[in-house]
Amino acid sequence: MGTTRYRRRASPLLRAANDTAAEFVRRKIRATVEDPEVAELLCPDYLIACKRPVLDSGYFETFSRSNVRLVDIKSNPIESITPVGVQLVDGSEVELDVIVFATGFDGMTGALLAIDIVKTDVTKEGDAANMVKQAVGVYGKLDILFNNAGILGPTAKLQEVAEEDIDRLLAVNLKGAVLGTKHAVPAMIASGGGAILSTGSDSAFRGNRNAAVYCATKGAIVAFTRAIAMDYVGNGIRCNSVSPCIGETPMHAKWRERDADNWNDFVSRETPMGRACDVADLAKAALFLVSDDASFITGENLMVDGGTMVRGY
Repeated sequence: MGTTRYRRRASPLLRAANDTAAEFVRRKIRATVEDPEVAELLCPDYLIACKRPVLDSGYFETFSRSNVRLVDIKSNPIESITPVGVQLVDGSEVELDVIVFATGFDGMTGALLAIDIVKTDVTKEGDAANMVKQAVGVYGKLDILFNNAGILGPTAKLQEVAEEDIDRLLAVNLKGAVLGTKHAVPAMIASGGGAILSTGSDSAFRGNRNAAVYCATKGAIVAFTRAIAMDYVGNGIRCNSVSPCIGETPMHAKWRERDADNWNDFVSRETPMGRACDVADLAKAALFLVSDDASFITGENLMVDGGTMVRGY
């Protein structure tokens, strides 16, 4: 997980982030593998970043095929290689045509060791400035800023929402993006340009009930994105936003856990493609917008909503 200094400084944050990532991977495996017992055997019980997750390569789908059998060599290790396969500690033999020994330093580990996580309260200007300073100090420049911090706030009519909840929503969802952008722009100008991406929402374009302040913050993000795009287009800085629909994120976790049937009914009813926005859906859209493949795109908002906004009556 990095150097001793790195662990001492960020261990609680890293543990919480790792637990969230590990649970996401476990959910995906359980949803993909048909046999629940096999799915549990495949679920990671280690620090998730210690091994490369293979969620989008068809790997886990393989274990639902009738001609594939999972042998748990963790509980029943290989004792020896035989002329027809391998013999396990319990004396059983597994016949094999080919044995592939996949060993070595995980290709993901080197990149992970280079990550520098800086704990940041996006509502505080000093934290935003320090975040950018640390990034430039470690990597020499700043190429990308992703304003992704956000909260949902209370689900209630406006007159029932406390002032402190209004302030918190505006501070995290809007002020956080403004401060991050404010301090990222000079660093990007100094290095010849960059890409700024902010997370909006389909709520910026819909009159969602009992979420007036949240909708307002996300609408402001889209407007802010367009304005910043025009202010700094001459400096080689692109600025876009990405807007998901209701998603499989920690923001909606309590709803899913509290009322799974209602959650599933809502998602099926509201989303033409019949499912919630997955974290991977948003990540791939974000990666595109900050990459060179989107070099001629600025001031735009990309909907990642399974057709929600274009659905007719």
